[in-house]
Amino acid sequence: MSVHREIAADLHARLVVLAAAPAEGGISPSPEELLERVLRRDAPLLPPEDRDEVRRLLLERTVGLGPLESLLDDEEIDEIMISGTRPVWVERRGRIEETGVAFADEHELLHAIERMLAGAGRRVDRSEPLCDARLPDGSRVHVALPPLAVDGPAVTIRRFRARRWTPDELVRRGTWSPAVAAVVEEAVRDRRSILVSGGTGAGKTTTLGAVASLLHP
Repeated sequence: MSVHREIAADLHARLVVLAAAPAEGGISPSPEELLERVLRRDAPLLPPEDRDEVRRLLLERTVGLGPLESLLDDEEIDEIMISGTRPVWVERRGRIEETGVAFADEHELLHAIERMLAGAGRRVDRSEPLCDARLPDGSRVHVALPPLAVDGPAVTIRRFRARRWTPDELVRRGTWSPAVAAVVEEAVRDRRSILVSGGTGAGKTTTLGAVASLLHP
């Protein structure tokens, strides 16, 4: 874990304590106000550039999805795979790779899971350790908790792509051969049944989108 993340993790614990304290005058301060209060009180000697980075990390943990924010902002990532506090793996351009991103502890991961599911009106706990939901952008989320997930909470996020590829684009990218594109176009034109199958990340949704682009009202 980087020094910035260690500092942010420590300050976040103090932020939680401060947020739980009774509000002065009955008015609860915003998360941003609490964050600035903790930074002034507990990290007054941080240089400006370090303070900015710690502030960003604290905001991720407080109002975002923690270390996942940078991955969710990466448009080249199609799937995010989390297994406990181990480094997060992603599928990027059809290749599975390990990232340098990880949750500091299980509490931080569970907090991110809670925030993910809250927007969909769903929840997960040890009595109901499996849950499927969708993020606001349409991405599919699957969560498994112990005892079903033996290595800690497990999460997969399958990104939703609003962009639809056409057969010509898939041919140019080398995903389809011209012969495959011709067969698919003929099948759609002749109103034949088409079966699309494959494992996770094989390109089923991309293929269906390309087929759908050939349909005309």
